[in-house]
Amino acid sequence: MNNQSSGICIDWARENKMSVNLLKMVQLVFRRPNTSNDLLPSVMTNVRRVAAAKLLGVHLTQNFTFSQPKDAVVTVCNQRLYLLAQLKRQGLDLSALDSVFYAIIANKILYALPLYYGYLTQSHKEMLQRIFKKANRRGFTVHEYDLQAIAENVQYDLFHNSCSTVVPLSESLIHGKSKTSKFHAA
Repeated sequence: MNNQSSGICIDWARENKMSVNLLKMVQLVFRRPNTSNDLLPSVMTNVRRVAAAKLLGVHLTQNFTFSQPKDAVVTVCNQRLYLLAQLKRQGLDLSALDSVFYAIIANKILYALPLYYGYLTQSHKEMLQRIFKKANRRGFTVHEYDLQAIAENVQYDLFHNSCSTVVPLSESLIHGKSKTSKFHAA
């Protein structure tokens, strides 16, 4: 069974014109916290089983929680605020600063927001909101962003789009049929 499972993964990747790095391949089994190890599927040959993994920048755990290293995100965002201060000092106008802010800071905070927002504590939400306030106070943005309102909008968009007509991802990317809207600020 375990050779067959890893073979299926490799075959799928080959069919989709992808390569598999067997040195980095891991097995993450999603399960309830109190599940006996006897009920878990067997470990795939030459593949490590892990309790947590990072997939597309989102940290997943075996009990299907989504953690985001919030302190690291805040640190990176503060470093990038310093970069924006340097750009402002060099004479970059407000419109360009706002675009750079959105590209290097807002996107860092908002990436996978509908996925992990519900797992944030109130203090983490306040830490992230302070980044938006600092940027506005220092004159890097046109307006102040409201994390709660943004989260509600993107969660609504995600729900609404998932309930609407299904458009295959490949068609959406090729023909530009994505219905996702840019978030709204307060």
